[in-house]
Amino acid sequence: MIPATLQRRFSPDAVLPILTILASGMLAVSTFSLNVMVTAHNAAAGQTTPRVHRLLVADTTTQTVLATFIGAFVYALAAIILFKAGLYPEGASVLVLGVTVVVVVLVILALLRWIHHLSDLGSMDATLATIEAATRPCLMRTRQMPALGAQELSRDMVLPADARPSP
Repeated sequence: MIPATLQRRFSPDAVLPILTILASGMLAVSTFSLNVMVTAHNAAAGQTTPRVHRLLVADTTTQTVLATFIGAFVYALAAIILFKAGLYPEGASVLVLGVTVVVVVLVILALLRWIHHLSDLGSMDATLATIEAATRPCLMRTRQMPALGAQELSRDMVLPADARPSP
């Protein structure tokens, strides 16, 4: 289904260098990003409580960006292996190049998101904002239902004589 002109133009020899650059670049970026994440989390853990540290570890932006970098690395490595093993059919290099372009665009978007996120990662202001965002819904729920939906005990209330506290 792929035109012969495209197959000749985008041979495996044209695609392999791009995949090699992508694989080596993503390995370096993933390693660097993991190092930055661990350093920032250790700094924040030293300034806050273990409960706050769990909130920071659950950061979806960091997890998504790292997953994108590692996923791009695995994709490029797998494509290189499949090319070298001769397991791709004739003309598959055009399709692989198309997918590689999509992966590169996703990596660029992840890099931009990561750069923006790094400016706050591990800072006290960002940590306090994370704590506030996690605490606010709990406090609002407690404010709306102070006795968790139960009837509050008042001074006028008469308890049954056989009432016992629960264990």
